[in-house]
Amino acid sequence: MNDWLHAVAVISLFAAAIGPGVAWAKDQELPPHSIGRDPQSWASRDGWHLRLGAPQRDTLSASPHRALLAARFALEDDHWEVESSPEAGLGLTTQWKAVHNIFFRLFSGKAFGRCFVFVRPLSNDRMEITFQGGIATRRNIEHTPVKGAAERAYVSAARVWHREVEALLESRLDGRGRRDGGGQR
Repeated sequence: MNDWLHAVAVISLFAAAIGPGVAWAKDQELPPHSIGRDPQSWASRDGWHLRLGAPQRDTLSASPHRALLAARFALEDDHWEVESSPEAGLGLTTQWKAVHNIFFRLFSGKAFGRCFVFVRPLSNDRMEITFQGGIATRRNIEHTPVKGAAERAYVSAARVWHREVEALLESRLDGRGRRDGGGQR
């Protein structure tokens, strides 16, 4: 086991020494826009492997507009760019964002993530909000050591995102919405 850890450490140091500027940032080819655009109809193609995380749901006391606005602000606060889409309705989709974790990239090759958010009214003032993330990689990570760690990190990040949405609804949203033009962006 120590030999394996030593090998990973040596490879990591070598990769860090040559730098992402040489190996990974040189070609920022994004996955095709259509891959993962709709989490209900995805396919791996063009050399990309898409893996969707399990949908993470929570209920909120808010109107659909306020829930969606809080969801958008929470994504933007984490440096996600939300795509404009007139047909989105009560949903949000982010653009692809590069994954920079060096250990993950050693096993996956180039990797990019994107998020989907759906708001479903349960009653006049109760909403179900669903967060789902997808990751596109150049190599299939299904049977690699990083798969389990990636899944755990995803669930943890989704929980944090849900807490941020709740905090926005409880505090900052009113002032922020007015400051940003009443939520129109």
